[in-house]
Amino acid sequence: MQRSQQHQAPLASSRPDNGNHSGRRLPLTVDEALQYSPLSSIVPFGPGPIPQPRVLNTDSSSLLSDQEQHAARYMLEQLDHETSRGSLGPSNVPQSVHEVQQLLDPRALSNLTFKGLSGRTGSALGARLDGNASLMATGLGRFTETLFNMTDISFRYPTPQTPSRRADERQPNGVTKGVSSSSTTKQRPQNVESPTTPTPQYGLPTPERRITSPVVIVPKLSPSQRQEYVDYTLSLSEDEKDRRHAERKPRTQQPRASSHAGLSDSRQQQKTEAALRRFLHLVAKVYAAEDQLQPDTSGAVSTSARDYFIFVDTDDDTAHVLAPGVQAELESLLQQLITGGRFGEVPFDTIIRLQKLCETGLHLAEGLEGGVRELSSEEEVERWLRTVPVIDAGLRTTRSLLMIINGGREEKQIYSEEILQSILNLLKSTLDGIIIRIIEMRSTGSGELPFRALTSHKQSLTTLFGHVTKILQLLATLIAGEGLTESAVTTIEFLTIGLIFVENAFSEKDSVLGVHRCDRLRVVAMDVLVQAFSTYNEHQAFIFDEVLTSLEKLPVTRQKARQYKLPDGKAIQLVSALIMRLIQSSSVSRKRRKVARKVNEDRAAIDSHMEVGHQPRGAHMADTTSEVSDELPDVMQKLSSITQPLLDIAQMNAQYVVHFLVSRALKSTKTGGDPYRTLLDIFTEDFLVAMDSPSWPSAETLLRCLLSNMVGLVGGEKSNAPAKNMALDLLGLMGAALSDTLSQLRRAAKSLENGETELDQQLLGLVDLSLGGELEERSIVGVDGPYPLILAHRGDDDSTDEVVRTARTFHVLQWAAKISSSLETVQEGQEDTQQELEAAQLVHSLVVGEKQASDLDVLGPTTPAQVRVAYMLILLNMPFGKAFERILILLLNSMNSEQATVRSKGLKSVIQIIEKDPTVLDRGTHVMRHIINRASDPSPLVRDSALGLITKCTQLRPALDDQILDCILARAADTQVGVRKRALKILRDIYLRKHRKEVRAAIADALLHRMTDSDEGVSELAKQLLEESWISPLAYSGSDNQGAVSHGLAIKEQAALIVETIRRGNNVSTVFGAFLHSAVGEQSKNASSNVRVCKELVSSMFDDVLDNGDSSDSSRKQAILQTLTVFAKARAELFRADQLEHLQVYVEHLSHNDDLQVFRSVVIIFRWVLPHLPHVKTKFLGAVQKALLESLTKLGKRELNEVVACLWTINDVLNTIDRLSKVTISCIRAVWAARTADFSKPEQQRQTTTIVRYMNIAGLFGKHCDFSSDLPRFQEGFPWWKGDFVPALLVDVFAPFTAPKQPSVIRTAALDGLGSVCQAWPRMYLKDQVVTALDIVFTEGNSELESLVLNSMKEYLATEEKRSEGALETSKKPKQDSGTGRLAGNVMANQNDGVATSLAQRYLKHIVRVALATQEGYALNATEVVASINRQGLVHPRESVAVLVALETSSNATISKIAFREHRFLHQKHETIVEKEYMKAVQQAFQYQRTVSGDVRGATTKPFTSKLHLLWEVIKTSKGKIRKKFLVNICAKMDVDLAKLDISDNPPLPFLFAMFVAENLAFFEYSTVDEVTSVIHTLERLVSTSGALVAHALEMEVFQKPSAAEDPTSIHPVGVPAPTQAVDQSRMTQLATASAILSSAWDVRSFLCRLYGLNTSAKPETKGKTAAKDINKAPTKQPGITGQGLWDTNTQKLASMADQDSMLAHCERFLNLMTVDEDFKIAAEKEDSPGLGKRQGSVDDDSSAPPTPKSHSRPARKRKSGRSSTSQTPKKQRRASTPKFTATASEMDDYE
Repeated sequence: MQRSQQHQAPLASSRPDNGNHSGRRLPLTVDEALQYSPLSSIVPFGPGPIPQPRVLNTDSSSLLSDQEQHAARYMLEQLDHETSRGSLGPSNVPQSVHEVQQLLDPRALSNLTFKGLSGRTGSALGARLDGNASLMATGLGRFTETLFNMTDISFRYPTPQTPSRRADERQPNGVTKGVSSSSTTKQRPQNVESPTTPTPQYGLPTPERRITSPVVIVPKLSPSQRQEYVDYTLSLSEDEKDRRHAERKPRTQQPRASSHAGLSDSRQQQKTEAALRRFLHLVAKVYAAEDQLQPDTSGAVSTSARDYFIFVDTDDDTAHVLAPGVQAELESLLQQLITGGRFGEVPFDTIIRLQKLCETGLHLAEGLEGGVRELSSEEEVERWLRTVPVIDAGLRTTRSLLMIINGGREEKQIYSEEILQSILNLLKSTLDGIIIRIIEMRSTGSGELPFRALTSHKQSLTTLFGHVTKILQLLATLIAGEGLTESAVTTIEFLTIGLIFVENAFSEKDSVLGVHRCDRLRVVAMDVLVQAFSTYNEHQAFIFDEVLTSLEKLPVTRQKARQYKLPDGKAIQLVSALIMRLIQSSSVSRKRRKVARKVNEDRAAIDSHMEVGHQPRGAHMADTTSEVSDELPDVMQKLSSITQPLLDIAQMNAQYVVHFLVSRALKSTKTGGDPYRTLLDIFTEDFLVAMDSPSWPSAETLLRCLLSNMVGLVGGEKSNAPAKNMALDLLGLMGAALSDTLSQLRRAAKSLENGETELDQQLLGLVDLSLGGELEERSIVGVDGPYPLILAHRGDDDSTDEVVRTARTFHVLQWAAKISSSLETVQEGQEDTQQELEAAQLVHSLVVGEKQASDLDVLGPTTPAQVRVAYMLILLNMPFGKAFERILILLLNSMNSEQATVRSKGLKSVIQIIEKDPTVLDRGTHVMRHIINRASDPSPLVRDSALGLITKCTQLRPALDDQILDCILARAADTQVGVRKRALKILRDIYLRKHRKEVRAAIADALLHRMTDSDEGVSELAKQLLEESWISPLAYSGSDNQGAVSHGLAIKEQAALIVETIRRGNNVSTVFGAFLHSAVGEQSKNASSNVRVCKELVSSMFDDVLDNGDSSDSSRKQAILQTLTVFAKARAELFRADQLEHLQVYVEHLSHNDDLQVFRSVVIIFRWVLPHLPHVKTKFLGAVQKALLESLTKLGKRELNEVVACLWTINDVLNTIDRLSKVTISCIRAVWAARTADFSKPEQQRQTTTIVRYMNIAGLFGKHCDFSSDLPRFQEGFPWWKGDFVPALLVDVFAPFTAPKQPSVIRTAALDGLGSVCQAWPRMYLKDQVVTALDIVFTEGNSELESLVLNSMKEYLATEEKRSEGALETSKKPKQDSGTGRLAGNVMANQNDGVATSLAQRYLKHIVRVALATQEGYALNATEVVASINRQGLVHPRESVAVLVALETSSNATISKIAFREHRFLHQKHETIVEKEYMKAVQQAFQYQRTVSGDVRGATTKPFTSKLHLLWEVIKTSKGKIRKKFLVNICAKMDVDLAKLDISDNPPLPFLFAMFVAENLAFFEYSTVDEVTSVIHTLERLVSTSGALVAHALEMEVFQKPSAAEDPTSIHPVGVPAPTQAVDQSRMTQLATASAILSSAWDVRSFLCRLYGLNTSAKPETKGKTAAKDINKAPTKQPGITGQGLWDTNTQKLASMADQDSMLAHCERFLNLMTVDEDFKIAAEKEDSPGLGKRQGSVDDDSSAPPTPKSHSRPARKRKSGRSSTSQTPKKQRRASTPKFTATASEMDDYE
């Protein structure tokens, strides 16, 4: 009573009096009447009936306690907040309004007649009302105002002017007419209702309804009165608050538009009214038809029933379901009623009956068994197709049932869990048995038959797909209302995840219903899953886990399918879109109820006294924002308390996804079975694609997390090479994407340059600052920055899209975070924070719902281009967007990594960035400097990657050609084939871009030299590139004058370039000749065009010779003529007769040494061209012949050879053999006359020179000329000669001068002459005189004479090879005669076939001796002879294997190259024979290195390279079995047999050979892990077996110890005691040598283990446990292990074999190695010293020494001297105590 009295004053004073009806009080408002209502004692808006409220006298006491009043008011304040929040977040307002409207339904209310109050007049009451403003002046809350505007409750109260009406004046519906409060106020129109609509209309109010609707008003409490109330929720726990809040939520949620904007228009009301009438009318007809189906005596079905139902035969009876047309019409009307908010007016019984009618079809479809996956024949397909109408009916009725459930009705009977379970059962069976199977069905394979059958029924199947799609959409709406049980939600999640990960077809022909329709269904499934994720926070972790673990179900083809289209047309994976949507949804869903409650509590102090009038919406929002706070810290604190937790949740979810993908990817490889490595790449690419879209801001969050992970992997000390490579791969992708974004920003900004709006200019200014690196965060976060532009644009564009809604919320949250970040920077500089304050207030108003995104004020309408620029500015100012420079620095620094694969990957990643943004190269020289340095990297993989990057750089920036030319020229001679090929291609590109003569000449020279490359692929590539550079660009077939002139200039320039290249020397002309021969030969594809170009080049060079005929620059003339000789040898048809006539002058006047080169070049041209010219002047030929004969005595042997050959060529035309015969006879006669002269006398010196010249001339004439036609002349000239073959005469004449008694110069000339004759007439090699002469030469061992003989043999064998190859080519052509192959040659060839074989068999051992004797020039001749013999197959293949392998190790690159080429050829042709000779070859190579090179080491340094690496390269071309056999055999060469150990040399040869083998094994480039483990296990067995014998001998002879039998109780200390007795020196040397050999073997074994990071402590036979794919993988070298430690240790061993003490130390170390089980020792030390617990033998343990051989491992104690070396094995428990590779302290402590 006391409290009621206190309320009177506020009640009287709080209501304004407008002068009307002053004697009457206003009714109470809902807020004020609530305390007197039973509503305050229960949870408001519950589903049960509520007693009608009573308006009590103010003097009566309150029915509610203070706590209950506070609880009720709290609920209303929460509804007020949700009403003001608008579209930012879900709202319960529509459902709450609907429930209150149901409570205020006039049909359910009693008709109350209020008596007038005493003491009040009508004028007093009228003074309390003021038209439109009277009610609003009471301070209604947002929810109350909304309820007031949307509710039409007509009632009246009696006034003195209007007496109370009688009961019979009511309207038919029981609602009293509304009466105005004065006579001047118009009366409210009546509600007229149609017979079919027994309920009033509900909709948005019109202005008239707002004016006349009275309310119950109760005065507001004063602040002092409010303090007496206590908020009961403060005493509740958080769980209880959530539970009560959930109870207050409606079961379902109507579409948002139905309550706020559905019926504001009268036309829409009419449409909804008509829909309601049609619905009730149709339902009445359906029910009437169903009533006719009741059983009667006739059993017939009426016609009307058939119009509304279809009938399905079941096992028990015939069931009826709604016909498809009727069902579709009902569904359409239901949708209109629900959307229009009129579904609640449908009678409850009508709904229940309709629901039961729909259940029939649902249960029929649910009861069907089987599906598409069980179809295997056409009959089964047809049988299943007959069930499709039932399934169709069931899915249709399911749609209707879900629409009824989603209709917002409050009757509990509608929400049946049994119905929902049946719906889910049908959906599951349809998806699993039909939908998914149809999607996975293909036109080939096992599903071909049903595929063809179902394709013909597309229409019905398409209808099923449509039903399922709609059902999923309705389930999403149901999920949004939180009206499902836990099990139902889980079932839906499983179904949608399975549908998302089903494999769709890639082409329409492989899809039954089409690719796009199936993808549309999967997208809807994604929407449902995201809705479940947003609604049920407790399911979020489960959904993430299910999605991520399901990724491995994606097949390889699916991983590449990007069929989800983004707004800009780009495509990504659907799963990528799903992950991004989950991240964005998590920012607005997690604990949103608690966040909303916190917002309400924060705003309580601000909103409690705020009066809201009828202001414009924008002005009202502005006022609210300004009233939030004027203090920036307060605003930021409130803003951060709301936004930061949501951002943190999104960030944690993103980190979880990234961590999952990265951790799985680190355990797999791209080529492995685990797909996560490839998936990580695909997801990264998808996120980068979506990064530029404002609809996917979560992409930046995911990429930021991924970037952090990758940076950690690159910089992590414990990261291995594969992990770093993966990180560099992804960093390259990210850097490239950011580069592309920068480029796009530049291009997009250009599109705004012509814009005239203020917004365009503002954005351009921000772009300039961003590109210049001067953009501050303050410019981004301001209210006039890009954020409002993004939000406003997205708010205007399809604001109902869930993706856009969550993206907009995500942008708002990021904006708030950016404001906080900017504020920290500003406060550090003590700058004005007004800009941040305004932005914070604006963001706060967006977060709490006071403003909408569409309300933001931007400078005019926005365009897509402006929005794109704005978002790119935001993106580049985010943490990920700012990371470009850091990414680039990481990639550049990775080029200096210790791991070669990491350096290579870093280079490849930089390529991706440069391709996207070439301006990176313009930022300084440091980028190119890093790249060029890597081109000289020790690793061929890195060098190849560097050249790839250089290629890309020069394509983008051709100006870099000069900077990188020297580097590329050097790489053209690289040791790696792939690097050489890439370098040649780069040189070709530079050649075509650069026109400087010196540059082109250098490039051409490099290409020419590569034509002789040992690799055929490189050689062919060089030929191709040179042809493309030199000849192909000059091909011209035009006729216009301008083109002809340009072509002529190009020909002239090219001719000059070719001459310049030839002048560079270094055997270029020979190589160029080979190139020309292949370019203009008949086998060339472009022979005709190439010949035409070469003719023009020759013509140009002749013109140049003639133009410079009188010039003093003789060197240029020599170079031109020398170049012409190359063309002449390649193809004589390139020349014309008139061109040769111009050269006659150069052979007629030979007087100076300067002219000798010119003379020789002209003679060569004559020699090669004249035989092929059809018409040559006889006079010209005669003059040339005369000039040449006159010059014979003036020429050296080199020029003389060309002149004689040319003379014989001219003779073929002039037929003047008599002149040549006379010259030859004259020379022979002079030589024969001197056969008895004593040339040792000084006075014979001049005669010696003359005789030598005559021998040279006669020998060359005998070589080049065939005097058979002039034989009588020779017989007449030499009567003593009885032969009939002129070359035999020459042999008889020269033979006496080859005797050892002759002076060296005479013997040399005679042997040279014999060689010249024998080359042309091979039969002469078999004459006794020649054989004797050659035997004497090889017996004497005169290197000069041997070289001369070998050179002769080489030229002869080369001629034989050409003849044989020519015959083989001829045999390939169609011909009529018999005989094929090499036997198809001429008759002379058959007579000479045995000569080469005879020479090879007779002199091969001498030739090999010469080849292995030195590395000088004549050894090269011997090598070439051996190679030629090998190619022609003149001896058995095994005869030359050893010498070729030994010559491969030569330091002479030419010898090594020839030997390698021939060895490879032999191995390919005769592998089974050759591989048996390899152990002998290894021994031969060691002897060659020891005697010729003087170096017994098995490798070369800088870098360490095995000397037998070429042998190993050849063996690697064989199968694995051959390789392992070789490795096992070469390891066996290190075995020791004390009885046979040769120690005669110092150091002993067995030790030197063992060290040679060991170092080769250490530095071989192994192909597989299996090869390495084979070497390791073989060496272990070798040391274990032979080492035990040596150790036993050391114990017994050197370190004498008592045996166990002598003192069985003694326990000897660890270590080896000093020697106790003197040992014989030879025995000591023998034991020391054996110890050194075996310790070297163990050192190599330990080095290989560390180098490749292998742990092979298990027995060799247990290695099968390793997977086959791991054994066959290429071994990976560990960083930092170079072999220097092993090399230094062997160097010390070499030096320590000289004295007794050093040898004793060797023995002591070896015995310690064999005696102590270091594994057991260190394990014990670990137990005693926890600090030694580090894992031994790990990759980073570089200081570990070799472990003990395991077959004799023992505890750290003395080994019994009597123990047999092979009788026992270590105990298992001791052997397994720790990994094997636990090193001990020895000289091997620091290998690296």
